Parts: sequence; C-alpha cells; structure tokens
Amino acid sequence: MQSKIGRTIGYFIMYWVLFGIGTFFGQFLPPNVATGISLFITVVMLATLIFRIGIPNIFLPFIAFGLGITFYYYVLFFVTTEGLGYVLSVVIMAVVMFATAGVLGLFVIKNAMNWGKYLLIALIALIMMSLVSFFLPIAGMAKWLSMAGLLLFLLYTIYDFNRIRHDAYDPAEMGFALFINLLNIIKDLLYLVREWTGNND
Repeated sequence: MQSKIGRTIGYFIMYWVLFGIGTFFGQFLPPNVATGISLFITVVMLATLIFRIGIPNIFLPFIAFGLGITFYYYVLFFVTTEGLGYVLSVVIMAVVMFATAGVLGLFVIKNAMNWGKYLLIALIALIMMSLVSFFLPIAGMAKWLSMAGLLLFLLYTIYDFNRIRHDAYDPAEMGFALFINLLNIIKDLLYLVREWTGNND
C-alpha cells in the first residue's frame, strides 16, 4: 500500500508539472484561440466529468497539459485585477482546505465509499447548470455555482482520500483525481474570495 501511495504522489506531481508547462505555453496563444475564463471553466468541468465517468489513463497527462493552456488566461485575469499576492494567498488557502479534507477522508471518516454515485450526480447537475448559466446569464448565479463547486470538490477530496484508506484505487487515476480536485478548489476560490471581499468592480 505504501508503494501505491508513493506512486500516487508521483503521478499527482507529474500532472501539476504538465499543467504548469501547459500554462507556460498558454501565454503564446492568442486570446481567440485560448478564449480565457469561459473556456477554462467549461474545459475543466467537462474534463472532470469525462474523467469521473471513465477514461483510459494514457489520456490523463494530455488533459493536464491542455488544462494548463486554458488556465493561463484565467489566472492572468486575477493577477491583472487583484495582483499576484492575491492569487498566491488563494492558492495557499486552497491547499489548506484540500489537505484538511484529505485528513478527514484518510483518518477520520471510516467509510465514504458509497459517496461516489451521489457526487457524480451532483457533478452532472453542476455542469448542466453551468452550461445554462453560460448561455442564459442569471444575476448571482456564478457565485452560487462556485460555492456549490467548492463544496462538491471538497467532498470529492474526502471521498478520494477515503478510497486511499480502503486501498480501492489505481495510482495514476488517483493522482489525477487529487489533481483535478485541487484545481477546481483553486478555480472556485479565486472567484469566490474576490466576490466575498468586494473586489469585483
């Protein structure tokens, strides 16, 4: 089991490295190719759904790289409007929340193995509402969707760490699951903290 955990950590780091490389290359694409915030939100949610439904592990590194490309314009918006310090503080906050959820799933909650199907239903509902909101903008909907997304991926983090506790996982798949959970938590917090602090002029 220890070797599986070590391999999972290795995959987790690899996906973040590929994501970082993708983010670097994202700056060389014109905005009309990587259409920024809307594209990133849509792509990351659909990638999450496809992964949760099931996808061969061989595609996961390419997804991580592609998400990095679309992330560039998303994070650039917050760096430009709020500053690099804001982005770094939100990332630290996200990591703390992610780690706390991980501790709950790994050491506190005995069995969350039956959460998967309910979380998947919630994920599909969240994506459908996000698509509706994209085509039919509703005032305040983005904030509620981000709050729901933050809660959902914290629960997914608890669930995934609980799968580690019960040794019911594949290292490559789990590494990506944890990567995509943390990425979604960062994405939602970047938006929500800006809303909560009133810096959304």
